[in-house]
Amino acid sequence: MINKFYFLLIFILSFSMFWQCDNGTGPEKKEKNVPGRILWVDVPDSIAIPPAGYFNKALVTAAVQDSNGLDDVDSVYFYSKKPDGSLANEGRPLVMVDNGKPFNINDPWQQAGDEQAGDGIYSLTILIDNSAQPGRYIFTFYMRDKAGNLSNSMVDSIEVVP
Repeated sequence: MINKFYFLLIFILSFSMFWQCDNGTGPEKKEKNVPGRILWVDVPDSIAIPPAGYFNKALVTAAVQDSNGLDDVDSVYFYSKKPDGSLANEGRPLVMVDNGKPFNINDPWQQAGDEQAGDGIYSLTILIDNSAQPGRYIFTFYMRDKAGNLSNSMVDSIEVVP
């Protein structure tokens, strides 16, 4: 009789442990990594083409969110389509930063005019010289997370005026 009791007790404990591990409530369960999203972008309405030898600058920002936390954000960037339909920057993305470094003309890709590091607001100061095409530039923004998930895009534009 005692052997049957121990057998039944072991069976119940084993089943209980199996159930706890298998029902998805244990520490092994990981949250699914889903794409983040762009909350908003801020692009000035216009910028003027400066005289030869000078440049004008404009700060472009994008706020992002990721359900896995801001540490899961790999990159925030945009493509710039010129008025003639070609892509600026030889078709490469313009990568934004969230590092809190003020703008520095000697290092504009890293010291891009971001106000506060780690706040989820990515920044890039764009520069316009006298060779810029006048007209509307279309910016298409994206966010990619560390799992490779790409957010939906967000579009804004800036008018480059003579």
